[in-house]
Amino acid sequence: MNRCILFSAFAAVSILAGGQARAGVISYVAFSNDANSGISSANTYTHALDAGSTGSAPTINGVKFTKDNSVTAFNAPGAGDAATSNAGSYVANTTGTMTSHAGSGSYPPVGLEGGAASAGVYTLLYDMWYLASSSSPYRGAATLTLTGLTPGATYDLRVYCRVWDPSLTRKNLLTFTNGSEVDTTTIYEDDPSQDGLGGDVAFYVNYRYTASASGQVTMRADNTLAAIPAGDTNGTFHLYALTNQVVPVPEPAMMSLLILGGLGLAGAARRRRR
Repeated sequence: MNRCILFSAFAAVSILAGGQARAGVISYVAFSNDANSGISSANTYTHALDAGSTGSAPTINGVKFTKDNSVTAFNAPGAGDAATSNAGSYVANTTGTMTSHAGSGSYPPVGLEGGAASAGVYTLLYDMWYLASSSSPYRGAATLTLTGLTPGATYDLRVYCRVWDPSLTRKNLLTFTNGSEVDTTTIYEDDPSQDGLGGDVAFYVNYRYTASASGQVTMRADNTLAAIPAGDTNGTFHLYALTNQVVPVPEPAMMSLLILGGLGLAGAARRRRR
């Protein structure tokens, strides 16, 4: 019997079933309205944050976001700004001031529909938090931390973005840290075409991970690295909104199908060896 193929079959079953695999997966997804934003009341959220200092947090497809202007620490969904127990933080790692912005820039983004169809995401992406730097070229790094996660549970952390200034790139290195697992991606927040997306679209960065024993995950946004050209006057990362949702574990019937599929692969390998 081909033991390598057998191991691969059962490894695939384990990963698909939400096993102990820790490796994170990063992807980019464009959206144009509330319906295709991926936000849904069918999901279970540990965090649903609308950053910035303008207006009230929206309710999108039945999901009520938390509005928090404090920047450095924010609360669990629905808790309100007066809550004493925070579910996360966004703090500076370099010189600068963490700032809650009322919103402006190039808005609405190209690719975001107008009217009622996109009313929720329009509000979500209007204002934001950022690290204010004193002079151009605007450089800095800040770290987002989510706490209160269940170790061993798999989540999708989604950070929602849009174009602020189409003449810039807003190039940043995003570093996701989950226990000993570290995953990175280079994001061009003001030039999504370089992220593999079409034009000046609204989009989210999705980080799928299985929570470590610490029960927390971090995302560092950094545009101070040497890889960013010195003449690029783009700014620090803009955090408009985020969600962190539970990735459901497959039902028992689906688990059985996955296991049978793995056994089938192993059986086929054994027959080929005869």
